[in-house]
Amino acid sequence: HVPDGGKWSRQIALAKEFDVPASKGLSRAEASRAFKKHGFNPQGFASWVRRGHITREGDRRFLSDKGREWLQRAEAKMA
Repeated sequence: HVPDGGKWSRQIALAKEFDVPASKGLSRAEASRAFKKHGFNPQGFASWVRRGHITREGDRRFLSDKGREWLQRAEAKMA
């Protein structure tokens, strides 16, 4: 059982938006739209960076290795 499965599902969907190669990472505007699309405040991006789940190179934002590990564990819990 996953507590608050709706929010958990939205976090997984959001993480998948950032699960791209660095060269295809999201711009600031794209990242903001992704957060809004999944029902999160775009200012929450900073907490994902602080936890090490999303990283930036220039104007590109994408999942870090730690973020990909979290995504794999989260998807396994939902299965």
